[in-house]
Amino acid sequence: HCLVYDKLIPNWLPKNDENKMKALYEKRISEIADRYKGKMYEIEAINEVLQEHYWKDDSVISTMHDVVEWAFNLCRKYLPNETLVLNDGFSLKEIAKYHYRHPYIMLIDLALTKGACIDKIGIQDHIFCGTTLPSGSYADNKEIEMHAQDPHLKIILSIGGGGCGKVMSAAVATDEGFNSVVDSMFNAMLKYNFDGIDLDWEFPNVKSPRNERQLHTEMYRILREKMDATGKKYYLTSALPDSEWTFSITELDKSHIYLDYINIMTYDMSNVKFTSHHSSPYPAKGNSNDTGRSAYEAVKIFEKHNIPKEKIIIGAAFY
Repeated sequence: HCLVYDKLIPNWLPKNDENKMKALYEKRISEIADRYKGKMYEIEAINEVLQEHYWKDDSVISTMHDVVEWAFNLCRKYLPNETLVLNDGFSLKEIAKYHYRHPYIMLIDLALTKGACIDKIGIQDHIFCGTTLPSGSYADNKEIEMHAQDPHLKIILSIGGGGCGKVMSAAVATDEGFNSVVDSMFNAMLKYNFDGIDLDWEFPNVKSPRNERQLHTEMYRILREKMDATGKKYYLTSALPDSEWTFSITELDKSHIYLDYINIMTYDMSNVKFTSHHSSPYPAKGNSNDTGRSAYEAVKIFEKHNIPKEKIIIGAAFY
């Protein structure tokens, strides 16, 4: 898997210098083709690098889709057999700005209409704190289509992510806010035919006057009760740190009873000052730079706190 655009556009390049950008892009594509053609499964041809250069207002949508079409056709020219991927990382700010009509979906619609050779589309939506899912786009029927293709497939709505702690603290600062967050998560799950919710609250603030450690448990409990009351099996899972810290910021030793699975974040465990394995299955041997953190050690910590091992899922990151 290769990212064409990564670090491609230097900061000094004028935002409106499209010719220079295209020249740099084609140089990068040709270099990748020379080195990796026939060795890659897929190539992520373009991403939010365009957001910085073109995404200023509604008027540039057509310009952006022209550039996307150009980029993908160029990739196909140099890489005729690789899978070409369009990926995205837009934030709530962009979604809200365009009245919940996700601009990325508009871009895809336009690019595909013009015939861009896009093989795969990746979505990285950050949907949080009561934000309405984009209407009239993939969210309305994609899950239904996927279930039709494979009725055994379980699609979980993951809510939260790295750096969402302050946002969540603000959202749950009052009882009304807390209830609104829980209700919006649950209602989104039902409306868009998800099979459950993965809560990725990073991280509860133990110093908050609202006692977010307890609110974290309460959120599990209410969601579990709401799910069970439907009479249908819905999955409730949660992403949590790989260390003892999990049990300082949450009450997981007792709140795990509400969860079907626990996703331990056994990645990003490297030493920031030295080269080391960031997603190690086991502790390294004979390496003074090793952090001592590993999937094995994380599972031992969770088992020590009586977390049922059949609920534990480790994160195996390949980046």
